[in-house]
Amino acid sequence: MAEEIVPHAEPIPQTGEAEWFPPVEDDNEAQLAALGHRRRGFFFGPGGLKWGWAVALFLTAATLFITAGILLLLKVHVLHAGGTHTVQPWSSSWVEAAQYSGVLLASLLLAWIERRRVGRYGLGTPVGRLGQIAVGAVWGLAMLSALVGVLWKTGVLVFSAPLLHGSDAVRWGAVWLLAFVGTALFEETGFRGALQFTLTRGLASVLGGKRTLVHRKTLGFWLGAVLLALLFGGLHLQNKGEAATGAVAAALIGLVFSFSLWRTGSLWWAVGFHAVWDWAESFLFGVSDSGTVALHTMLHGQPQGNALLSGGTVGPEGSVWVFPVIALSAVVVALTLPSQAGSPSDAAYQPEA
Repeated sequence: MAEEIVPHAEPIPQTGEAEWFPPVEDDNEAQLAALGHRRRGFFFGPGGLKWGWAVALFLTAATLFITAGILLLLKVHVLHAGGTHTVQPWSSSWVEAAQYSGVLLASLLLAWIERRRVGRYGLGTPVGRLGQIAVGAVWGLAMLSALVGVLWKTGVLVFSAPLLHGSDAVRWGAVWLLAFVGTALFEETGFRGALQFTLTRGLASVLGGKRTLVHRKTLGFWLGAVLLALLFGGLHLQNKGEAATGAVAAALIGLVFSFSLWRTGSLWWAVGFHAVWDWAESFLFGVSDSGTVALHTMLHGQPQGNALLSGGTVGPEGSVWVFPVIALSAVVVALTLPSQAGSPSDAAYQPEA
């Protein structure tokens, strides 16, 4: 029996921003021989932990960590079992913190096993990326405001007078922003972090054929992005009050966030956009978000007439008007986020296997 070699992932540069693109896992023995490797064993390949095992490990670890966090919150009576269509900002903040902590710990575990920096999953330090977060936040507010503005101007959404004033508005606005930053961190890290990285290298490995390595990685990235967007949209259907239109919209906005990762190699623009979109929807305009109504909001929006136009109980994301806004968001990414060195879209980057 051939002696197995201790597995090592692709070396990580110690200076500058690490390239996002992962090494391709390829268990084809001819390919391994050409790369000067022997067979690596049942769990590991030349790109680190084999991608199927990596996906299973991440999902299992994230589920266990999140469950433990939620149970702890219940134990200390921060949360209470059961729920309604309305959410409180502080309880929402605690839940999102537990969920983000779970996926972050799972990402750290996977990075440790594969001997990579967790920043390779699009989670590099936000220092130096604050501009991306801020710009994403501005565009998130602009796109959600445009959607709500269309619904208001066409008469399918009406608003109450302001419900909060002065210090109350500032206080509850800050608490809700904290909650939705947690939501954005959890969902972007969970759906477009380690899973996107791992699916890219795994799908690139099975494409093979006469495709170049860059072509395989490009296809692997976008196939993975589509799969995760479908999962993202499908899971939204589990929300009480969600509908098919809202689930499709969630899947499509997930692709826009993947597009921002493609251009920058980072999740931070998407985190800023996602957090402020949700904040404006729930707190600023006081409309439903995937069927959920927030408490302590600045305004209260009430849908009128045809649900396909107003969004009905789903909220603005359930309106057909959301689709041109999502398309416009993709255009914004294309025009305002140039390809960055080391990102998946960097044409000059010629990664090695």
